[in-house]
Amino acid sequence: MMLDSEDTSSWLIELRNLASSKRDLQEIVEDKRLAKIGDSVLNLLNTLAKASKVVPEQSKVSNRMLKWVSEKVGLRASLRKRMKEKEIGNAVEALVAFWYIKGDFSGLELLEESKRQGRFDLALAKIIEKLAKKEGYLI
Repeated sequence: MMLDSEDTSSWLIELRNLASSKRDLQEIVEDKRLAKIGDSVLNLLNTLAKASKVVPEQSKVSNRMLKWVSEKVGLRASLRKRMKEKEIGNAVEALVAFWYIKGDFSGLELLEESKRQGRFDLALAKIIEKLAKKEGYLI
């Protein structure tokens, strides 16, 4: 099934509305649609980083890595207390999608930072920390 330009346009508008309708951290991190989009964005960027030899081939976007990122930047303290590793991973992915759709999260910036750091996880942590501070999501 092919999407025509009208379908694509309405889907993009729906995504923009989804991101702009979210105001508080809990609402964003619990949105399953945003988590799916964030998962796709991060996996694509990690694949690009590996293909261009910016990060090691074994680099993987896992829930464990996303949990580590959330803890490193202090975001974990702003999330619900009893969350499984997968839920924390989904929360980080939802935030990435939220910022990506709003235009605050740059894939190019993540790839450039990955090259500087030599690691995808450190680069992601640095960018998430910057955006979370800007939004006031860090305690």
